[in-house]
Amino acid sequence: MNRPSALWWTAGGVGLALAIGGGLFFVSGLMAENYRSGKRTRTHPTNR
Repeated sequence: MNRPSALWWTAGGVGLALAIGGGLFFVSGLMAENYRSGKRTRTHPTNR
């Protein structure tokens, strides 16, 4: 019952899930900060 491939698949899946979760959290935080700062500095958005 020694299946090293299953262990690698599990570790890879956990690592991938953590990476995706961290990336989404980082991007959402960055977008929220940019949205807040942009809303605070610019009263009316200019379209170019």
